[in-house]
Amino acid sequence: MNLWAIPSLIALFVALYLGIYVIYKNPKILINRVFFLTTLSSVCWFAIELIIYFVPYYAAVELMKIEWICRAFVVGFALNLALVFPKKRKMLAQKWGYFVLFTPTIIMSVLLYYFIRGIETFYWGFTPSYTFAVGIYLIYAVIYLSGMIFLFIKVYKYPKVSTERSQVRWPMIGVIIFLLYNAVCTFIIVTWEFYPGPELNNILFVVVMATFSVAILKYKLFIIEPVAENEVETPQKYPLERGLSYIVKEEKLDKSYEIFYDQVIHGYSGLSITKLPPEKVRERYKIAKSPILWLTFKDVENAISPKDRDGLKSAISDLVGKTEKGVILLDCFDQLMLVNGFEKSMSMLMEIKDLCMKNNANLLFSINPKMFVEKQMAAIEKELKEVKV
Repeated sequence: MNLWAIPSLIALFVALYLGIYVIYKNPKILINRVFFLTTLSSVCWFAIELIIYFVPYYAAVELMKIEWICRAFVVGFALNLALVFPKKRKMLAQKWGYFVLFTPTIIMSVLLYYFIRGIETFYWGFTPSYTFAVGIYLIYAVIYLSGMIFLFIKVYKYPKVSTERSQVRWPMIGVIIFLLYNAVCTFIIVTWEFYPGPELNNILFVVVMATFSVAILKYKLFIIEPVAENEVETPQKYPLERGLSYIVKEEKLDKSYEIFYDQVIHGYSGLSITKLPPEKVRERYKIAKSPILWLTFKDVENAISPKDRDGLKSAISDLVGKTEKGVILLDCFDQLMLVNGFEKSMSMLMEIKDLCMKNNANLLFSINPKMFVEKQMAAIEKELKEVKV
């Protein structure tokens, strides 16, 4: 076996695993679907690259054409990924958006198929002879990858919500490293007319996709879209002062959900983060449309682990950053405390409170006083205002 085929083999299985895992987690989310298509095209690239190591020269030439076409589509899907991460760009909402995005990719594929006519053999494998089609591909790849970096820098520098900066940090670094590596190799090839060594694009691209998968699963698994309940014209029973966080002391959850329901039927966009299964919340408290996250260790849709404090803050940030009138109901602080401890849970509460205040949203904090010692209750009451009922 050619030992230089091992990186292609590793890249193939890692890319396949990442793509299947992310699409399995939530196939309904656009970013997950685009990520899967990107990894699928890269799997085709790596598989053909692997086969080339074990075929004669004439077959390698034909396979090399297909491999580089796969590379062209990987680049196209990668820019598509950047255009929907961390949010879908207006360009893709237009009918012509995908046409503009993928027309250069299709043209590039045709050029590569007809103008790659030979390959060069090295101790580590094959590479296509440098022709104008390969040169155009390099320009195409640089433009698309630079576009990705531009989009990431724009989001990192001017985030709409605080979590966007965390979302794009590692994917941005990964793409920059990938682009710099290719720029250096291309400079050496063009200037000194020799290849500096085996290609590492397969491994480097898998690293880039790994950074995307971490960002998607950590920050984008819970994409919270504001959904308004049917409004009523009756006077509001529990008017809340915008930007404030309120405590609701209760042994049962009825009062907090009554207040929450009063907000969402009077123009507020709500998010409930609860210890109860979402279907029970909707049935018991008449919450028909507002998004609900279930705090549980179960790996089910619309669920979040009590350990995932960053994911919890991301979900809240996602909602309050998208609406002018937001209200968050958190009824599971006791579970968070049991898993993370009081100090860490209290620190998270303070961050959520500040997040709501900055976005002029309200936080409803349902708590059973019997679950906490006097000192803990005093610390909580110090930070929150009690609802007048």
